[in-house]
Amino acid sequence: MAPKATETVETPAVVTENAPGTDLVVSDFSKNVRAEISSFATGDTGIMSTFTGDDFFQVAKSQLAATSGSEPIADHLKETILLDNWVIQPVEIADENGELQQTARVTLVDTTNGKSYHATGMTLVNSLKSIVAALGNRLPSEWPEPLPVKVVESRTRKGFKFFDLQVVL
Repeated sequence: MAPKATETVETPAVVTENAPGTDLVVSDFSKNVRAEISSFATGDTGIMSTFTGDDFFQVAKSQLAATSGSEPIADHLKETILLDNWVIQPVEIADENGELQQTARVTLVDTTNGKSYHATGMTLVNSLKSIVAALGNRLPSEWPEPLPVKVVESRTRKGFKFFDLQVVL
């Protein structure tokens, strides 16, 4: 069974041969390339999207436009967003030590106004989960209309900032 896209897979070091009399170079891959490739075959690419519809190309066009044309959420704090779709995808970001850490890139979509907004962090994922749970485990395709939300910035005790969603009713 192939690992999920969000799982870290340990791989053995690869030894590269050098000219005689030189040191060997050892490379350690942080990802298992075969596991990443197999995720296409299993359909588990690790990306979650709420875009739905019968027209494949319209759904693809909408999703790609939302993720490539999005604006930073930090530039739109406390503004009302008419949330009607979102895309969550895994990304790797360097931490304060320069080590890559996996997190989520969340793109909130407001098709009413033709805008989308992105940020990284699991707090936004958890906010979306809470909203879905509060609405009876219904995703946006089952909502009668877009849900007005505001993004607020908070800080942890250590001073790290994070974004959270507040429903505006």
